[in-house]
Amino acid sequence: MFLHLGGGVLAPHRAIIAIIDLNENNLPAGELIQYWESRGKLQRIAEKGKEKSLIITGERQYLSPISSVALGRRAGSLKEMLKEAEKEA
Repeated sequence: MFLHLGGGVLAPHRAIIAIIDLNENNLPAGELIQYWESRGKLQRIAEKGKEKSLIITGERQYLSPISSVALGRRAGSLKEMLKEAEKEA
């Protein structure tokens, strides 16, 4: 299963390590973003200034215009769908 991150970008559900809310001021998100951007491992899905969440996967990081709450809900729905599929198999 895949999670839609915005802008037509999909990430495998199992590859997602973390979804970070960029509105939270207690995280050094700016430093993380600069670090990954300098190494070519950051994909900006959102327009500059409209980023709402940072999605961390094993290979790439994404700046999304979709809130972490909405992405969390989508991920939770996918998790439930996977559980149902396993029951049916």
